[in-house]
Amino acid sequence: MACFNTPRLEEELYHIPTDPFELKNLSNDPAYKEILISLRLKLKEIRKKSNDNLHVFRTPDEFDRNTGKSNAFRKRPRPSKVEMEKIILKRNE
Repeated sequence: MACFNTPRLEEELYHIPTDPFELKNLSNDPAYKEILISLRLKLKEIRKKSNDNLHVFRTPDEFDRNTGKSNAFRKRPRPSKVEMEKIILKRNE
């Protein structure tokens, strides 16, 4: 059910050997603070080396997180991100 959390969590951290189904998010657990900081730094290094940046526009979920129903832009074949952005911006006007 975590996939329906609204809003989505900024970060997630799981201990896979003891939680293989990723049910307990440890990102706010003080015992894992140093690990989380270390992983953030590694991700920053990888992004810098690969010239990877976060996109300004994030592709939205195809299903509403509260109702579970398909969002208006969900169709096949899937529209491009540019088309999705236009639909979202128009919907939010």
